Amino acid sequence: MNKFISNISSKYGKEIVKTLRRGQYFAVLTAIIILVLTLWINAVLENELAKFLLLLMMFLAIASLLILFFFRKVQKPIMDYILNELIDLSKYLAALDELYNGEKNRRAKKEYLQIQKLGYAQVSFLQGKFSESLEVLDKIDFTKISPSHRRFYTQYKVYYSELSKLYLNREVTTEDLTYLDGETRKLFNAVTNILQGNSDSEIETIPQSNKLSKIAITYYRGLNQVNQGNIDQAKTYFQEIAQQNSELFYVREAKQFLES
Repeated sequence: MNKFISNISSKYGKEIVKTLRRGQYFAVLTAIIILVLTLWINAVLENELAKFLLLLMMFLAIASLLILFFFRKVQKPIMDYILNELIDLSKYLAALDELYNGEKNRRAKKEYLQIQKLGYAQVSFLQGKFSESLEVLDKIDFTKISPSHRRFYTQYKVYYSELSKLYLNREVTTEDLTYLDGETRKLFNAVTNILQGNSDSEIETIPQSNKLSKIAITYYRGLNQVNQGNIDQAKTYFQEIAQQNSELFYVREAKQFLES
């Protein structure tokens, strides 16, 4: 599955979503054809061959449903891979646009619009456009997101919203922080201390789950060393990320520190 995600993520953003949709359409069409053939076999044939063909049709129907399930299940991991491992912000936004624009189901389209807004806000934050990010986040209507997905996306919204407020020197909405899970809350608290000019040892223990999180945490570890007056160690951290995607404000600020 990881190889499939890696391969399909090499396509252009819109093509990724179109490929996933074509896979789903193929699975549905195949299931319909199999259903029609099954009904025909059951009505016309009455011998051992008919039994064999019916069993074959059942097997193919199950296979079609599994294919449909696979293409639906793999959609989010692919989007996560584009953002968190490839760190291709343009491709990520293009894929989000296609998810929304290509959706025919009205209810699903409303949900994709909210997810699209969240994605745009996330990218704006990563680019250092904190005011823009906060503005988009405030426009998200979580009643349009299905209950099974709501808490997951609410956590993302709260994390980037409250971090943006920190960068903009605005008051954090403390009660919203209850939506953050343990590790995310731990990271948020550490970043808060560091941005306020304090040192925080917790930042050294927070796990890095992907390439993007590694860049972010390395950046904050560098700032943490600056706050402690350990300039050489801070430079070591900043040098680790200085050659990464300069669209990320982490990378730009690390370069700026090294050049100063």
